[in-house]
Formats: sequence, C-alpha cells, structure tokens
Amino acid sequence: MKMDCEVIRPTIPGLASSPPESEPVLVPQRTRSLRSEFMVTMPTNQAPRVHRNVTEDVFEPGFEMNEFKCLKQKPQQIALSEGAQRILETPNAGGNSVWSEVLSFELFKTIYRMQLLRTEMEIDYFFQNYNITDYCGLVGSTRVGVSVTRAMKYKGIFTEDDARILLKKKLNGVIESTKNVAERDAWQKQILHVWAQEQYIADIFKSVYDGLVDSLKANTMVVVTVVQNADWIFK
Repeated sequence: MKMDCEVIRPTIPGLASSPPESEPVLVPQRTRSLRSEFMVTMPTNQAPRVHRNVTEDVFEPGFEMNEFKCLKQKPQQIALSEGAQRILETPNAGGNSVWSEVLSFELFKTIYRMQLLRTEMEIDYFFQNYNITDYCGLVGSTRVGVSVTRAMKYKGIFTEDDARILLKKKLNGVIESTKNVAERDAWQKQILHVWAQEQYIADIFKSVYDGLVDSLKANTMVVVTVVQNADWIFK
C-alpha cells in the first residue's frame, strides 16, 4: 500500500543525534478512526484526498486502501447510523451482500462524512435489466454513487486473474449504471468499494488496477478495504 511517510533517523543511546552516515527509517503515517464497534486505519491524508477527488477532481479516477477491524462478534451489535439502518431495512435487488452494503455506508459516513440519499431500489434508471448501483450519497455537495463488491476466494489463492476479472466486471458495471441512471438521481461520480478478505488481495488489486486502460478506470474512485474480524461480510 502506498502511503505518506515521515523520516525518522535512528539514534544511538547517549548521543544527541545519530551519525551523519545513518540511513533514515521510513515510518508510515497512519490515522485511526475509532468507534466502540470498529476501527479504521488509513493513510493520514486519505480522507481529504478522497474528498478532493470526489468534489473537485470529479473527472479523475483514484485508488485508495484502508483497513477495517470489527470490535464486535456480530454485525447486529454495531450501532448503525440512520442511513445504514435504512439500507438494512429497505429491500435490495437480491443476493446475500446486504451487510457489506450496510457497513460500506457506515464506513464512508465515518471517514468521508457521506450522507445517504437513496438506497439500491430507490434509484431510478431509464432502462431495466442493466447493472445498478448499491446506494447513492452526498460527499460535500457532490452526488456520488457507490457500488460494493467483495474480493475473496473460498478455495485456493486469490490471483491476478481473479482481480482482473472482478475489476473489469465491476468497473464496466459502474460505467453502465452511470449512463443509465435517471436524471433525478444522476451522480457526478461513482466509488467502487471493494471489501478484501486479506491484505495480499488488496495488494493484488492495486497492481492489476495500475495496468488497466484509462477508459475502464473512467472517473471512478476505487476504495479497497481490508477486513479483520468480520468474516460475516463475505458470507
């Protein structure tokens, strides 16, 4: 994961400073957003960087990684915001991913101050039977669509091919739903939120993403979140 660093020079006990020839040690600058139910770890300037990309650099793509550690044993023990509770209680398009969508919004509300506008089935589209977006929210005054997916492998090792297939499928889906969304709900940008089961999966995603063509990246912000102590997100 690429992150901001500060330079700390090693010291020797008894000396005011290290010898001139000492090599600097790079210590990643990290920030933690702590709630009683979960903790988020990310590069220090990630939140303002995402906010700038979403609200100012609307036509530029982006890629970010962070970590989510659940401090509760069950998702039902997490105190949800009004928006997350609405996603949980509102019927979706089907599938078993409701908690990944609920926690996606709760995470983005916590670290990016997102406000919920519409849930999955509340968003209107021109045509049916096309890819749709999981929810729509506000970051600052910018309307943002969010598509949520999960990156895991039940058997074997998650590979670059797995990441490439998933990224291409989901990024194409983002482009399709953006073109098809009705004017009432139209957003200026989308975030593809990927829940990754392991850190190595997030690293593979970054490597594969860097090799994608610009037309597929479009102006989508990809956020990959590595999950700890919350296997239920992937069930």
